[in-house]
Amino acid sequence: NPLIGYNDFAIHISQNYGFAITTMNTWDESLVEICDVLVAGSGGYAPISYSSGEITFIKNFVNGGGGLLIFSDWGQWGNNTNSLLGGFNFARNYTGGYVTDSDDYTNSIGQVIYGSGNIANHSASIGVNSIQMYLGNAFTTMPVNAKAIVWSDTDGTAQWSLGGLASALPVAASLNYGAGRVFALADCNLFNDDDNDVDASHDFFDEGNEVFAANIMNWLSAAGIPEKTILVEQSHTPFYNVNNIQPFLSLLTLNGFNIRWVTDFSEVLINEADIVFNINGNTNWSAPEKAVLEDFVSRGGGLFLLCDWYTYNTQTNDILSGFGMVINGSSYLTDTNDGWVDPPPSSYIAYGEENMGSHAIMNGVHRIEIDRGCGFSSIGTGTALMVTDNDGTAGWYNSTTVNGEANAVPVFAATTFDFGRVVVVPDINFVSTGDADADGYPTLYDSDNDVFLTNAFFWFIQNRAPIVEVVFPNGGEQLNGTHHIMWSAVDPNIHDEMTFEVFVSDNNGSDWTSLVSGIYVLSYDWNTTLHDDANSYMIRVVASDGITTGQDQSDNPFELDNFLDGDGGLPVDPMLLLLIGAGVVIIVIVIIIIMKKKK
Repeated sequence: NPLIGYNDFAIHISQNYGFAITTMNTWDESLVEICDVLVAGSGGYAPISYSSGEITFIKNFVNGGGGLLIFSDWGQWGNNTNSLLGGFNFARNYTGGYVTDSDDYTNSIGQVIYGSGNIANHSASIGVNSIQMYLGNAFTTMPVNAKAIVWSDTDGTAQWSLGGLASALPVAASLNYGAGRVFALADCNLFNDDDNDVDASHDFFDEGNEVFAANIMNWLSAAGIPEKTILVEQSHTPFYNVNNIQPFLSLLTLNGFNIRWVTDFSEVLINEADIVFNINGNTNWSAPEKAVLEDFVSRGGGLFLLCDWYTYNTQTNDILSGFGMVINGSSYLTDTNDGWVDPPPSSYIAYGEENMGSHAIMNGVHRIEIDRGCGFSSIGTGTALMVTDNDGTAGWYNSTTVNGEANAVPVFAATTFDFGRVVVVPDINFVSTGDADADGYPTLYDSDNDVFLTNAFFWFIQNRAPIVEVVFPNGGEQLNGTHHIMWSAVDPNIHDEMTFEVFVSDNNGSDWTSLVSGIYVLSYDWNTTLHDDANSYMIRVVASDGITTGQDQSDNPFELDNFLDGDGGLPVDPMLLLLIGAGVVIIVIVIIIIMKKKK
């Protein structure tokens, strides 16, 4: 029963984040099956460990798309979690005591405060600048694909209470396991109702613990959705940073995305991401940086650009020059009929279905509200997702001057760039928690704004079939012996891995036989002598990303000619003939030598 002593945690995530809470005092598989997240806590002084059958059930639950939060601790207080942690290849130090830190603590060195330098950029740490643990443990072993989210200091100040360094050890970690997710904590106190540091605040509310808890639960509740990574690019002084747009990033987390961010430009992190999210900043991207971004998109990455009017689009326009689009940022858009807040013409505009374009992103989007946004001068070969009215009521305005009509001006737009996709929203406040229309809802959740945003990010990662092309043999060749079957392949989704299956047909493609499957390389050594001679052979290659497939086959038939009589018999493989010839020569020489000796 993990909620004994965890009422703050339960109330916070239920009342503020919509989670329904139930408890399980005795093991009940039927309860686990219907939950989204299972919370498994430490057992105290008389812990009951998980049985092998229970661990197998939990692993299957997670593998099938469930979320698992494990609270462990030091010494005997975490012993009951050893077997469960071990089931996912985690191990804690249960003999070394608890982790201490001689310079980052509250009342005692065991009440450790982990600051931003100890916290990874992850959906679980959005808005978390520090957390506090009380006599917590650490993980000495993690699975190779686990990620340390919080770790101990590396400067020698972190020690085990029973002696020895405890440097750079994970105290909180995340793991993707099958279709599910695991979050492991080496302290059971950071989310409880106690006040271990005697500061008149429950441990759950110390530092950023309550934000950390909600973030973890949001991330775990999205288990079952294939995780893709969004990188929030903050290296060019953006108008908003991650701390200003937490609800927006939480929305994306709930839809299965993992959020990372960077304050120094990183080509590595861009190329590790699936989507780059950039808010217009005060400094332009350099030419080499733009080249990295364009290459990322070209190979299948997604790019979401958020900007606005006035000076809040200069950087974005510089980026968009590589994608053939131009923002008109000198003025913002107004409408005399479809707006409110300020006197007509209003800059807070509600766009209806008549303004929506035909695009997958607009599915289920019936109304969008923007707050003093602008529009495009040109979208190149892109698609207008939403346009202004075309009845003379829409205009350009710059706070003091009306700058003319703005009929049917693209407001939001999307485009493709080789294998990648780009979406541009010229309204910085679109993802904000501000309430410009004073209706009690932040702009993020006004009308269908949130639907548009989630649709846009799912459009970026929409699965597309691999593209494969047979290179050799492609028709008209005459083959014998062993040859390389070769093909080229690319997956439009930037990080999808492909496997290949190669087929052969000896009757012009009417029937196919598999030669090899499950390979990752772009060639296969084919021994053609295992097949009869004919001039009706074709090769087919099928590429799979695990969800969809793409295929290609030889454009025309080719011939196999391995046998002298054309229908079995002596192979004419040149290497084999050479070996046979060499053997014959050796035999003749031996016979001559023998005959000479007899004479």
